[in-house]
Amino acid sequence: MDNPIHLYDAYTGKIRCSYKGYNHLDELVNAYSIAFNSSATKIYCGYNKCIKIFDISIPGKNYQDVKLCDDQYKMPGIISCIAFSKTPNGIYAAGSYTKFIGIFVESTNEPVCLIQTHKGGLTHLMFSSDGNRLYSGARKDPELYCWDIRNPGKLLQIFKRNVTNNQRIYFDLYDNEKYLASGNNDGTVSFWNGTEFDITKEDEPLLYSLKSHDDCVNGVSFHPTLSLLATSSGERKIYSTYSDSSDESENETRKSDISLKIWKHFL
Repeated sequence: MDNPIHLYDAYTGKIRCSYKGYNHLDELVNAYSIAFNSSATKIYCGYNKCIKIFDISIPGKNYQDVKLCDDQYKMPGIISCIAFSKTPNGIYAAGSYTKFIGIFVESTNEPVCLIQTHKGGLTHLMFSSDGNRLYSGARKDPELYCWDIRNPGKLLQIFKRNVTNNQRIYFDLYDNEKYLASGNNDGTVSFWNGTEFDITKEDEPLLYSLKSHDDCVNGVSFHPTLSLLATSSGERKIYSTYSDSSDESENETRKSDISLKIWKHFL
């Protein structure tokens, strides 16, 4: 089902306005990813082979269309994630399900570079607080990458995690990037040194693993000011409609853990 983008009031939970993206047939299409720009005046939305930019103050069908498959450069596929640098350097990154990462200049929406990487489609991107590093993760890919934005295309470090399905498995940075944390398919949260890693090593060794859920941990988020960690879990499971006593015991061990937890002492 195709739906517009809604802007909600953070205090009341009510919809303030909506933004609608259309394809070349003038059909309403849904966005696959969304992010506020660095000044929070515009909404960048990922679609198939394009990014649509909506002005916050102008709801409806008014947007700038950034084509990503023209003669100048090609970034095919669905734009699955977008992230803006936290510094005023005017750049942002977009990832696609076709394994591309594009670094763009916000003022012109022109690409600085295109990187084809990862074993699966991109699902999450995040800049470091100084804007010099970009972290990327993908579906069905056990590796998180850390890129040097000052030298586009240079890989600084690889972090190993357990990702075997098509879910978005999120990661987050904590304490001025001192720690990097990511969910895993086995119900754990992995922690690594987020900045002071040894680039001579093939991959950064794990600092700590937290057994947080009995199902896939798909969401990880640190509180911006307090020492709190939020984790969420759950994944789609298909059970047989016909079962005998042995099948029932098997289904019992495959119960879903769909939950949200807040952790205070997580390290």
